[in-house]
Amino acid sequence: MYAQFLSRSFKSVGSVRNYVQGVKLLHLLRGLPFPHFSNTEFKLVLRGISRLNPHTPRQPLPITPPVLLRMLEVLDLNTPLHATLWCCFLLAFYLFARKSNMVPPSKSAFDPKKHLRRGDIVESEAGVLVCIRWSKTIQFGERVLHIPLVAVPGSPLCPSAAVQRMRRLVAGSRSGPAFLIPSVEGVVSLTHASFTTFLRQILNQAGYTAAAYSGHSFRRGGATWAFSSGVPGELIRMHGDWHSEAYLRYLEYSVKTKLMVTSKMTAQYRN
Repeated sequence: MYAQFLSRSFKSVGSVRNYVQGVKLLHLLRGLPFPHFSNTEFKLVLRGISRLNPHTPRQPLPITPPVLLRMLEVLDLNTPLHATLWCCFLLAFYLFARKSNMVPPSKSAFDPKKHLRRGDIVESEAGVLVCIRWSKTIQFGERVLHIPLVAVPGSPLCPSAAVQRMRRLVAGSRSGPAFLIPSVEGVVSLTHASFTTFLRQILNQAGYTAAAYSGHSFRRGGATWAFSSGVPGELIRMHGDWHSEAYLRYLEYSVKTKLMVTSKMTAQYRN
């Protein structure tokens, strides 16, 4: 009955299942059994809800190099704010990063043991090496993820140039937040909220519908661009630190890529 009640408000059967999962947790914490998930009747109820409420999960659109270049047109990279934002956005794209990989949830919540520090972005002749010590898949400091980014001399999308420009215009300590922006309080850390706010403003100014994008658009866009550039799936999975095949749902397949299937199938008898 609870599942049926929830289905009146939620389009996704996954949301219904999550709420019932919460009820299960309450039972387990009280030492009570909760056999309902294995109950045939309950499974049929969820299947019926799914059939009556077909739902395609909304995914944010990917941010790819063409989008980045349009965003760049509305930025003034000679200003500290825009230099920092551009560096953060560009690294997020190349790292296939989650928003939580790049900035802390709030200015006061910055933790140098968890969040990306200025000293975690190391420059070299070849490019940039980024060290991520905490993420969704690194919860207990059990490892450090080292991700190298190659320099692209002369390109507006060069990560090395973006890092150098940001450091020149916005000073920061090695142990402090990686991305600092000017404010009435002085120089403060870019946060989840300010990251999203500035991203939407820039996308709107660049002529895009900002609501169709999110901080996750960089992760999806980077993975999609790598795939369309011929990077093998295993390398995409390793680079983005996915522990499962979940990275596949981030990939945006172009019509040209899809045409390869039947093109190869019919190649022999077309000749």
